[in-house]
Amino acid sequence: SGSPLIAGLSGFHTTRVSCLRFSPAGILASGGIDGTIFVWDGKTVKHKMMLAHAGGVNALAFIKGGETLASAGLDACIKTWTI
Repeated sequence: SGSPLIAGLSGFHTTRVSCLRFSPAGILASGGIDGTIFVWDGKTVKHKMMLAHAGGVNALAFIKGGETLASAGLDACIKTWTI
């Protein structure tokens, strides 16, 4: 009957994905225990950029209508990024 899976994104994070967020504009961001944040165009599923913390990422949030991504990491930092 076929799989309901639309897209699978693998080969980016080197360890477990710890958080995932979609922006209102359809941008997808994932944070990992490896400290990386990957950002994709949610419509085309094309990789846009990689960001990082010195420790694992445990929270992501889009702000300002999705133009800015805020992240919190196990490195005791909260960072904001222009997307």
